[in-house]
Amino acid sequence: MSLSVPLPSEIDYVYGTVNGEVMLWQKIGGAFHTSVPRSGGTVFVIELDAYDKAGNGKHYTAVLTYGIELIFDRTEADARLGRPKGYYNASDLNRVGAAVRFLADLLYEYGYSADVPTRTDWVPGDTATAQEGVIYLGNVHELIRVFCVLPTTPPPPSTIRRLSWQGANAIERALSDIYHCMYLMTQSFTYCGELYCGEDF
Repeated sequence: MSLSVPLPSEIDYVYGTVNGEVMLWQKIGGAFHTSVPRSGGTVFVIELDAYDKAGNGKHYTAVLTYGIELIFDRTEADARLGRPKGYYNASDLNRVGAAVRFLADLLYEYGYSADVPTRTDWVPGDTATAQEGVIYLGNVHELIRVFCVLPTTPPPPSTIRRLSWQGANAIERALSDIYHCMYLMTQSFTYCGELYCGEDF
């Protein structure tokens, strides 16, 4: 995947790292771009030493986030006191829908096919119908079915009707744990060199 950092137009060259690893950077338009493995994580800390044509240097730091952002730390007090995390609304539906789509696409790249008809166009005031609720939760259960979660993953609810804060946490915790399991899987991959047979060395 590609990362890009916009810098002032006078910057001509950069030397920098992503999560501590030196990367090659290319200037395209008003930004500097580099490529990193998609399995490298979701948070990228970028450190750049940037120089103009006269050799004047400046240091830049940037933090880019890629992937999914999920909420699963709601508390009883959030719901009881009416705090923002205590309500389940359009932003939650859209966030979960986007995360489901992201995970399904990523799983497909590794040979797993999940049928997840997602929706990410909820607006304030929308209420999921019974059928939409079935599809919404069915997508989460489908991802679990085709891949895996952790032994500690709480089971997502079977219905969105009268969703509790615990159920809301369980939905997004399951998606987070799926992503974590995918990361563990990619870290276990073994890369082999070219094999030779019947040749003298």
